[in-house]
Amino acid sequence: MRAARFFGLLLCALATLAGAVYFAATGIPSLQGPIKVVDYVAMPDGGSIHLVLKDSGGRQLGIGVVGSLDKERKDFPLYTQRWWPYFPLPALVLNGSTEERELRASVSSWLAQDTLDSWERMGLEHLSSYLDARQP
Repeated sequence: MRAARFFGLLLCALATLAGAVYFAATGIPSLQGPIKVVDYVAMPDGGSIHLVLKDSGGRQLGIGVVGSLDKERKDFPLYTQRWWPYFPLPALVLNGSTEERELRASVSSWLAQDTLDSWERMGLEHLSSYLDARQP
């Protein structure tokens, strides 16, 4: 009986910890401008991209798309990595979710910056075109 109670408490603690990690990893942080693209990789595997953004306060955000030759572009999984590079846990962004709307608005505002160089603009435009393809 004591072992069952212990494992029940352990399971509850692990579920709470998993929920807290997921909650901390999701959502789009409000990065303070100007935003810089630290890294941009576009892979020739059917459309995968990965961007790492950095704000004026030094916070970083990873955003990526997992491309595939077997799926339509609108069905590619989108993820964010809010605690990049310390805890790069990818959190999937669901189509039509609040996080996707926040990300779409953020990308639009980041593209409006006049401080972006051509490489940074290319990465954000690539991400923006993917987000446009996800719209119904």
